[in-house]
Amino acid sequence: MKSTVTNDVSAKVVLGIYLVFAVISSACGNSMAKTGPETVWRSESKQLIDDAIEVKSGESWEVNFIVDSTMRNVEIHGEFEASGGSGNDIKAAIAERGQYKNWVNGHSAATIFQTEQTTTGQINTQSSKLGPGEYTHGFNNRFSVVSDKTVRAKIVLSYEQVSK
Repeated sequence: MKSTVTNDVSAKVVLGIYLVFAVISSACGNSMAKTGPETVWRSESKQLIDDAIEVKSGESWEVNFIVDSTMRNVEIHGEFEASGGSGNDIKAAIAERGQYKNWVNGHSAATIFQTEQTTTGQINTQSSKLGPGEYTHGFNNRFSVVSDKTVRAKIVLSYEQVSK
């Protein structure tokens, strides 16, 4: 009979130790169950423009770029300055490609960034506005029937992407 009592006590002690281990493991976020490495994000950037651009009268200049699903915290930032003609002015916009075509042709468009005729501009988009998609950034001089414009611009696309 003593042997049965000892076996019951031993089984309860082992079960108690197991339960304590399970509670501690669960409280630690079950870190012992993780098998893969932690996701590491790295900052990346691409120069969209870093140049002086000639925009002919009655025309526009544009650059296309893609934001894909592997990118997060996507932002566009930079500045530009126009010269030429009597007003030293240009229009600028960033939009999804189809919306940009509407904007540049003078139609209603949903843009992420846009200006009216201006000499200088600062671009600082919010990352929530740039989800996966195909985008266009451009300068519009279609309002000018005579004067070409020179636009000095430095525009950067920055984002985070998973390290490989």
